[in-house]
Amino acid sequence: MASSTTTTTSGQSDSPSPSPNKKVKEEGKSYSQKFREKWLTDEKYAQWLRRDPADLNKGKCSVCGTSFVSKRSNLDDHAKGLKHLKRMKERLEPITPANRKPIEQVEVQTPKKTSKAKEKMRAEIKLGAWAAEHNIPSRAFDHFPDVLAKTLSDSKVAQSLHLKRTKVSNVMTNVIGQGFIEDTEKEITCSAKDRMGKRKYSVTIDVTTDRSAGEKQLAVIIKYFDGPVMKTRLLDIVSVADGDAESLFQALSFVITKKGLDWSDCVGWCADTSDVMHGDQDSVKTRLMSVNPHMAAVNRSWHSAALVASQACEVFPGSLEKLVHNVYNYFAHSNKRTAAFKTFQLLTDTEPHKLLKPRQTQWLSLSECITRLLEQWDALLMFMHAQDLSETESDTQACGILAVMRDPYTKIYLEFLSFALPKILAFNKTLESSGSTIHMLADTLRKLYSDILSLYMEPAFIQQCRSLADIDPSNEALMLPLESTYIGVAAFQSLTTLNSTNQMKIEFLQMCRAFLVTTCEEMKNQFPLSDPLLIAASKLNMESVRTGHVTSFVSEILPHFPGVIADKELQRVDDLWRQIPYKEDLSADLDFLHFWQKVFSNEHYDPLSYCVKAIMLVPVANADCEQIFSELRQIKCAQSSHCTADSLMKLAAAREGIRETGCADFEPSKTMYQKFKKSGTLYARQVQEGGDCKGEQN
Repeated sequence: MASSTTTTTSGQSDSPSPSPNKKVKEEGKSYSQKFREKWLTDEKYAQWLRRDPADLNKGKCSVCGTSFVSKRSNLDDHAKGLKHLKRMKERLEPITPANRKPIEQVEVQTPKKTSKAKEKMRAEIKLGAWAAEHNIPSRAFDHFPDVLAKTLSDSKVAQSLHLKRTKVSNVMTNVIGQGFIEDTEKEITCSAKDRMGKRKYSVTIDVTTDRSAGEKQLAVIIKYFDGPVMKTRLLDIVSVADGDAESLFQALSFVITKKGLDWSDCVGWCADTSDVMHGDQDSVKTRLMSVNPHMAAVNRSWHSAALVASQACEVFPGSLEKLVHNVYNYFAHSNKRTAAFKTFQLLTDTEPHKLLKPRQTQWLSLSECITRLLEQWDALLMFMHAQDLSETESDTQACGILAVMRDPYTKIYLEFLSFALPKILAFNKTLESSGSTIHMLADTLRKLYSDILSLYMEPAFIQQCRSLADIDPSNEALMLPLESTYIGVAAFQSLTTLNSTNQMKIEFLQMCRAFLVTTCEEMKNQFPLSDPLLIAASKLNMESVRTGHVTSFVSEILPHFPGVIADKELQRVDDLWRQIPYKEDLSADLDFLHFWQKVFSNEHYDPLSYCVKAIMLVPVANADCEQIFSELRQIKCAQSSHCTADSLMKLAAAREGIRETGCADFEPSKTMYQKFKKSGTLYARQVQEGGDCKGEQN
């Protein structure tokens, strides 16, 4: 991976460099220093020093209100100033009759009055933010401002509102959405340079279809570091004529170029598991590898875990899944049945919980539904039996449910699934966690795979095997006797007490073992169990870092992430890596994220931080990406008319930006006020005639 680097000095370091060779500052160059968190706890500055909220790289005196560049000499000079010393004395000295100022000597600072025009602008933009966050139909604003005006009759702002459907739609897109887009672009542009060179990034892509217009839309999400904080943002949405690999690649390259980014700085990309994206021949992957062969190509792993569960559950009778759906549907639309069922919950001393709604296509979502169904089993069985005996109502649906529930093996199958599925579900939740998970994936995969293998395979063989990926899950010679297959406590107890033939019990155990074998086979197909990249990234975990077991970052980790940093910095990277176990301030009991954020905040570790950030950006999985994709689907579903890619991008950007604070605490930025004032910007021409890209929701 190509990377341009810039030689810098480390400035003032928190700890001395291990290298005796000190770099000499070049003449004629100025070097900026970031604000240091440790100054806030220094007794010389703690009483008055704060970060400047307008520029986080500057400091600000909370007593004098003065901002200054973050240099220790500036802090010392300000602390010695007569104005500062006088105000500090007044602040710390208790008020007595002797030093109390007369009223006429007290300086009263009158807050600046906000103009009526700006108050009106602020109100209309905030109402637009509220509508965007909660998907309020824009047609509601044909009456909403009038209601506010007549309800809040004493409010001059409410009386002045002019916000009908067309205007609020444009406020959401051309003011709030476009404002967030431009602010994010500035942030990414400002973050494009790092003290060690160009900053790295990764992308996650998804293709959606606008059926009303017959076009596909490519959504691109970027992940990058802004200082010590990793951020995930919606970069752009563009229309593509076709869904073939060449069209998608050209659209993606167009976005990257338009945003001023370089493919050589991309450490990884993530997409779904389709052949168009990840095929070995003529795919988006092959084209990306041609422009940057060091880029890591990753499947959307949270989908892969669901596929593993779905494939494994195919071995069981289809009546199990139908039962979960049918029981929920039986009560979902009938208050009478729900009220009657509460009586049976009381009779059987069952918790008064509602049945959960399963998703249509995901067995992992059925895991929690199955657990709830087993909890309500006795009450449900009694209720359905009563419905079957009712002389006043012929309930064929209840009869069908009762017939399945009366089969004794139905409950035992569900008990086995309530034991096995949560193992995959726990792994899936790890994948869907926010932040970086690449350091966890290798160990988590290995633990899950060995855990499921141990349920039906000889433990001694698993322990002796050097690589779990070499084990054939379907090798019967390595399996335990069928009756020794572990199926969980609840299913085992039910099977033991069941009065049934041995043949039926053998068939049940065979199905359970087939489920476990299929799970392991699908895991090998969907996940790289012995991926060198994931194994290398796992060495960033806290145990390896603190114990010093990994003696060389450059030789044991960095070879799997080539091109991240210039060769001349490699020795410095290794020196810094080897220092960490002996640094008391870094060896504290911190979790992975806070530990590395503390390292990233220290300029002394810049070369090492640059490499670790690049590794953490590889998008193995991220809940933030899935949340953005989910919002895009919600916005598209809310449209009753065609929403262009441009309008969709603006609406998504508006919701994404407002979500950070909520519509109540949201405050318009300077960019948004400027766009609101310009009618040419506010009422920018939409691709769809009528300007109401929000559409009308029912």
